[in-house]
Amino acid sequence: CVLVDDISTDKTVEMVKTLIKGDKRFKLVQNTEKKFALRNIAEAIEISKPSSDDVIINLDGDDWFPNSNVLSYLNKVYENKDVWMTYGNHMNWPDVEPPWPLFPHPKEVVENNSFRDFRYLASHLRSFKHKLWTHVKKEDLCDDDGEYFKVTADLAIMFPLCELAGVHAKFLDEILYVYNNHNPLNDWRVNAKEQKSVEMLLRTMPRYQPLEKL
Repeated sequence: CVLVDDISTDKTVEMVKTLIKGDKRFKLVQNTEKKFALRNIAEAIEISKPSSDDVIINLDGDDWFPNSNVLSYLNKVYENKDVWMTYGNHMNWPDVEPPWPLFPHPKEVVENNSFRDFRYLASHLRSFKHKLWTHVKKEDLCDDDGEYFKVTADLAIMFPLCELAGVHAKFLDEILYVYNNHNPLNDWRVNAKEQKSVEMLLRTMPRYQPLEKL
């Protein structure tokens, strides 16, 4: 488990160091510059040194799993070798209900590879095989200056992965993620205009072709 501190200003780092002390399963990364979500995710994946068949799961620092069985459940899902990635349902906190109707991508969207033309559905909990991730080009995660997009990391990651996975992307209806809708620093609250701008750009980018095998 790679924990990334992106220049926090509270006692997060001190708490994390106490909690993971002596546990080699955890690695704490303390940034010396602000990197934002997308770059942090990309670098954390590399730091974890995953094998091709390892499953990458992204948990934002202000969110949490609804119970202690989430990873065990996902492990069973990935026992099916035809599953290359998952997306699904979650609940908002403190609302304690799903934010909007979430469902699998319609068959015609998958067949026509038109994920970027359809309503965004590839929501939490997002997970994917590392081998699938290696087919995503870094330049497609960056702006014209070659810098990782600072907002809209979820779309930047999931549009290419959905296109690459095609029929091998599985929707999980179970609530496997709790999104902290109460955080005043959420991007949609403080960077809504930039979010929309990046989303429009991502939707017009060239599409990846589905892989025949992983």
